[in-house]
Amino acid sequence: MASKNLYENYNNDALKHFGLEDETYYGLVTSGTEIADVLITQNTSVFDKVRDLLSNNTIADNKIKDYKRGFVLSKCPVTLDRIKSSAKEHKVTITNDYEKADFLISHDNIYTDYNNSEKILSTQLMYKLWNYEAFSKTNGRCSFIENYHRKVIYDDKLCTYFNTWHGVDGDDLMEEWIITPVALNLAYLVDIGELKVLSVENLLHASGNITPLTENMVIELTNWCQSYDDDNKAIAAKILPTVDYSKKHHLMWKLAQEIGSYTYNFNRDKDVQYWLEASRLSEYYHMSAQDMILSLESESKLNPEAFKYLEKIVRKEISIHNRDLYVFKVSVKSEYKKYLK
Repeated sequence: MASKNLYENYNNDALKHFGLEDETYYGLVTSGTEIADVLITQNTSVFDKVRDLLSNNTIADNKIKDYKRGFVLSKCPVTLDRIKSSAKEHKVTITNDYEKADFLISHDNIYTDYNNSEKILSTQLMYKLWNYEAFSKTNGRCSFIENYHRKVIYDDKLCTYFNTWHGVDGDDLMEEWIITPVALNLAYLVDIGELKVLSVENLLHASGNITPLTENMVIELTNWCQSYDDDNKAIAAKILPTVDYSKKHHLMWKLAQEIGSYTYNFNRDKDVQYWLEASRLSEYYHMSAQDMILSLESESKLNPEAFKYLEKIVRKEISIHNRDLYVFKVSVKSEYKKYLK
């Protein structure tokens, strides 16, 4: 059985497939005094390939129903309950054993950077290290390090046992890339065609439980989010993650203006936090109506409905002085007149 433990053994076929047989290994403290071997490389092209294999969506939304079991990659920003609910609509189950899965559910959190000996999370699939050290000798201060068969990467988890100046045989790991065993093994299965990849974003948006954003919905969400009643806030927390932010961008901007200063109420709600990030609500909150028009235009998302809605707001903000002496006529620039038809 292959579980979500990221530090199983590296698959030799995977190592050969990616040309990593001769890379260097170090120990990494994963939990308590447990240490696992990890592969360190400076082959950034292979690192990027593995990351892309685990990230790039290869299942069309209308084909999800053709698959049976999904395996969720570690550190997913969406709760497992919500993933299971969306998967159930397509008669797909979620498994903790990737050997039983026929596709992976991926997300944007599979990779990160760690700097200056900060704590390395045992749930992180892939990462870059900058300015670390590795030791096997600690002047007797840490027996489980000294008894290990490799030098062990020092991070903040070890500061209660010893400090770097106690080490006498340190290796400098100034800029290195780590691919955990599960990351490499899964990327290999994807590359040889045994697993497909579906982004959690695509899974959620393929769900029938998506709420179209309307002006009435903006009003209701505003009332719930601004309410002092915890029950109303709870309703908002259930509805927000289902709201379709891929359309009606002008209403998303309006919603951002109304609830942008109340989102702190949902700081502990993982699904709401994911939706807030994906929907760019905080970014829209800091935009004027004119900023939003220009942003949508630059992203080729501006349409007549959005322009007419936002332009009315911009027009109200026009400031004209010296009205006692002059008559002013205002019209939109010619390049925007197509949105008024």
